[in-house]
Amino acid sequence: MNNKLQTASVASYREASNLSQKLQKHQAFEAELTANRGQLDAVIKEGETVLSSSRGSSEVIETRLKDLKDLWTLLSEMSTNKGQRLQEAIQKQTFERNVGDLETWIGEVETVLASDDCGKDLKSVLNLLKKHQLLESDIAAHEDRVTEILQQADAFVQADHFMKDEIAERAASVFERFALSYFM
Repeated sequence: MNNKLQTASVASYREASNLSQKLQKHQAFEAELTANRGQLDAVIKEGETVLSSSRGSSEVIETRLKDLKDLWTLLSEMSTNKGQRLQEAIQKQTFERNVGDLETWIGEVETVLASDDCGKDLKSVLNLLKKHQLLESDIAAHEDRVTEILQQADAFVQADHFMKDEIAERAASVFERFALSYFM
């Protein structure tokens, strides 16, 4: 059981690489724990039977049974925690991908808005005005994505995600950049 405790205690969710594979491996680990629960129950039952029928060294048996139950509880809690953290890491990875896409788009908008081109004649001014109106429409259309990212970040904070502070910072940063491009 100590080997299983060691496996459950490895914080592999902190490394963003291969999270899906890590989750699959962890799910197999949890399935193994579930499969072995019957053996544990049988050992505990046998120990309790021996304990109820013996008159002598019951303290040793009681201690061993208690230790076994405590180790199993700890192992179960650690395994559940690790599974939850792996799920959270995958959620953060998806969040980061969405934020990265939005930041790329914001960067493109910032580049367009930073242009000094005001047109040389009426035709070019009208073309620039049309492009600017399309850009304003595009910015307004992306407002929902920014709102969604802020809501996701808030949900992560409310759920006490293990990386909630970093997620909240990223969402605030994207919102700030978006707001600047929106009001330029």
